[in-house]
Amino acid sequence: MSTARAIRFGAALAVIGLLAACSGNSRLGNTQSSAALPSSESSATATGAAGGVPRVSSPLPTQALVSDPCTAISSAQLNQLSVAGTGKQGKLQDGTPNCTWSSATSAINLIKIAPGSSNQGLAAVYANKGMSAYFEPTTIDGYPAVYADSRQNGDLRAKGACGLFIGVTDQVVVNVSTSLGEGQYHTNPCPIAARFGQAMIEHLKGAA
Repeated sequence: MSTARAIRFGAALAVIGLLAACSGNSRLGNTQSSAALPSSESSATATGAAGGVPRVSSPLPTQALVSDPCTAISSAQLNQLSVAGTGKQGKLQDGTPNCTWSSATSAINLIKIAPGSSNQGLAAVYANKGMSAYFEPTTIDGYPAVYADSRQNGDLRAKGACGLFIGVTDQVVVNVSTSLGEGQYHTNPCPIAARFGQAMIEHLKGAA
């Protein structure tokens, strides 16, 4: 990955801290897969929403996820997603843990999962809607979510970077971010973010 791309990816991932304070193939690599991509239905005004923020009707267990995001997806799921080995744990600028995985077929294709630290859930994302380069409410496996990134970063979806925020409880939102440097999803990365988000939800449901 070039230095410029690495800087852009780091900036895109930092959006979760910004928002808390004031997007055929289900794999990460280039190989084909018969697994269906998750459905993403518009859900800007879900039942029980307050101030336009959808509520999480079935909260998921988040203790392990928040303390170690690398446990967000099981080994079996990572194998199905064609991910290389275990994730690499790191921290955002505010100290929040995150985890990064790389594709088994392309080391420059990366995805990162980072739980938010604001205790406001999706409300923090909605509160900063006006600061977003794009803001597209959706659902992932029945859970409210938003494709978004900061106006400062710009809309980099055509260059492999997609930001997806998923509400797993009313207090915890998880940022799933892609940096796809090559492959058929380089210019359309959000389906890959959605697939990883769905895998995370499925795994957390199993831990309930």
